[in-house]
Amino acid sequence: MKEILRKYRRWFCLLKLKPRLLIIIVSIFGFLVILSLLFIKYWFVLAPFGLRSKLALDKLALSCYQEPVCHEDCFLERERYRQLIVASWQDDRFQKIAVERMTNEAENECLRLELAGLWRQQYTPQQWPESLINYLSDPAGDLVGQMKLGQKLGFSGSDLSNKLLAFISDYSNESKERYQALLVLANNPDPQWIDFYFQLFIQDQDLKIREEAIIALSAIKDDGLLTIDRLNQLLGFLRQESNDIYLKKAVVFFLTDYITDNRVKTGLEQVFRDDKVVDRFTRTFLADALNIADNLRPVISAEEWQEYSQNSITAKSF
Repeated sequence: MKEILRKYRRWFCLLKLKPRLLIIIVSIFGFLVILSLLFIKYWFVLAPFGLRSKLALDKLALSCYQEPVCHEDCFLERERYRQLIVASWQDDRFQKIAVERMTNEAENECLRLELAGLWRQQYTPQQWPESLINYLSDPAGDLVGQMKLGQKLGFSGSDLSNKLLAFISDYSNESKERYQALLVLANNPDPQWIDFYFQLFIQDQDLKIREEAIIALSAIKDDGLLTIDRLNQLLGFLRQESNDIYLKKAVVFFLTDYITDNRVKTGLEQVFRDDKVVDRFTRTFLADALNIADNLRPVISAEEWQEYSQNSITAKSF
């Protein structure tokens, strides 16, 4: 009987202690939460400036990797990282870290170009470290990557453009790489490359490269670009039945920029009337450019337009 009473008293005492235990457990949990919040605040607010700068660099790299196309919220977030990164460059150590990541070809391209854009705003080429100039001039480096970085930096102290021209012209290089090089070169419209782009459009075997070449020509504003000889070649291209209809579209759009020139307008009108060899899609684009009346336009069904859109050169991959 005494043993039973003893066990009962123990159980009763435990019941009395339960509220206290609960309070103790809740208090410990709350303390841990507060401690965690303070820890987070320390790392992101109160931590040494250098540490926050390193975190900002890693966060910018992660943001670039996850969201290559950056919208408003993303831009505002990245802007905070950019400010910290630029402020950290007052210390040579962080400048060196930025240059190392900028010139690291295994690094995310978005981050490299972000850093290059920031670097250009802060430093002139005379202030660049030797390692950065050496990277941009290294003949063994990735030419396309060098050119992209060089353009972002505003680097004009080398013959990178000429190297790109040679790379694109070398048909032993893969078409995909030549196309990427062409995209980089076309970012800087330059009248001295008009002949190069025109010959590329006429002679290259790859449709994506030919299309990009005519697009690159469209970006160049030069009074001497559209000579009589070039105009006749382009009009002849539109009349050639075997030529790709998507390239014809690119040519029509290119010539539309010169529609106020009577030579161009007259030539396009003649092509439009040549309905026996010119496809209906090209004639429709011509009708838009020349304001041809609806009753004279080719008839194309919605299904045909959909099929046409799905098979564009842009949609093609290497």
